[in-house]
Amino acid sequence: MADALYRGECRLKRWNDGSTTGRTITLEIDSEGVHPFKGYEGERFAVMIVPLGNDDQPMKKDSSEGVVASPPGRLPAGAAELGSNPGPRSKSKKRWNDMPLSQRAALLTKDPVFWSFLESTRRADRGCDERRADEALKGECAVFSKAEIRESNNEGRRFLKLESNFLAWKQAVQHGAA
Repeated sequence: MADALYRGECRLKRWNDGSTTGRTITLEIDSEGVHPFKGYEGERFAVMIVPLGNDDQPMKKDSSEGVVASPPGRLPAGAAELGSNPGPRSKSKKRWNDMPLSQRAALLTKDPVFWSFLESTRRADRGCDERRADEALKGECAVFSKAEIRESNNEGRRFLKLESNFLAWKQAVQHGAA
């Protein structure tokens, strides 16, 4: 089998079983570097997706209980076909909504899609980068440091509103509405 175009974790954003579009899924992958699928529009891919539990162990579907964890160290049948050495494993990743707001804010300022959102909503000038995104986010939340952004304060509520607006904008762009 050829080398993998992308190897890493992803998150299921949505699925659809439409009469006109067929069965589709939208996955969110790591946003570092050049997009691995750029230039591959319309191509076919071999895919195997294995759900991971909070312990980073593969999970299997049990028809009566839903999804349950697989025994430690065992992948579902066929998983080894993608390669026996997936590379170094980073420490367990937190789910987005389990992260403190200050950490989410820090991650957003590194996201080029967030920069585009800031530009398109005139919260930042063209040529937005991590530094400008950081300044814009702090301005929107009325803080001097992202560490001030907590769920229990007004700054946190401002951040959640900004984040919500960003996610709505991002979804609209993905569906061609913006």
